[in-house]
Amino acid sequence: MAECLVIARKNKAAHSNKCLSPAQFTSLYERPRDFAEARSIAKETSDSNHVRDIAEGPYGGSRLTIGDKTIGETVASPISEDGGPWGGLRIRDYSLAQTAHSLATSSLWLPGQPNALGIKIALLESVGSLGRYDLDITGRPPQGPFDKVESSPTATYPSLWNHNANNETRLICEPDSQLVVRQGMEAKAATVWATAGRAHINREFTFGSQPLSVAFTERASIGGRVWPNVNFDNMRFDYAFTVWGNSTLGLLSHWWHSSR
Repeated sequence: MAECLVIARKNKAAHSNKCLSPAQFTSLYERPRDFAEARSIAKETSDSNHVRDIAEGPYGGSRLTIGDKTIGETVASPISEDGGPWGGLRIRDYSLAQTAHSLATSSLWLPGQPNALGIKIALLESVGSLGRYDLDITGRPPQGPFDKVESSPTATYPSLWNHNANNETRLICEPDSQLVVRQGMEAKAATVWATAGRAHINREFTFGSQPLSVAFTERASIGGRVWPNVNFDNMRFDYAFTVWGNSTLGLLSHWWHSSR
């Protein structure tokens, strides 16, 4: 990443609304070569009469040109105070951002598609719950009730704990560790084990080196440092969530809300 410049003005009235007025995001194809070119680009950006909105469909942003050369794109996108994504950051082709935005608002609108299709989208927290943090599993007593040891095919408390490239080439992964209950902490261990499940989300997902955003274990297991559990009231959701999380649209959703 090269440079990111934020230009803003204080607006007390805007704080009364959860969703603030749209911000204008500009992505340049390359850094300006000198001050004169930077000044021309700044003028082109500020002189834009109409900036395409991110909700207008996957047609890309408004093109910025100097002479006959396209230097980048700009798009308007709402920003919110409740932790929603700032969707215009670090994107070369804004049609991707527009598709991701439509997906996040329960519609599927792909480039070249004349109209959006309705699709039911829900935040994960509204249909499931995240399992225990790893220190609540194996942290120093009294925080964690388990010790983590090498995996065993007969493990009573199996765990999917670490990243292993050889183990992550398919959706179904084998637990790589087992947990042993610490003496005197049997009751707490039972409470923690009650959060075990088959679906595990990748907590430290990097798009360049790891193929899975969601892993599935055939037996219920505790998710560890990088594979926390995702639990659902209906066990059939385990299958749907695993497939969705590793599909093109699921990965796009993950990317849209991630820090990239």
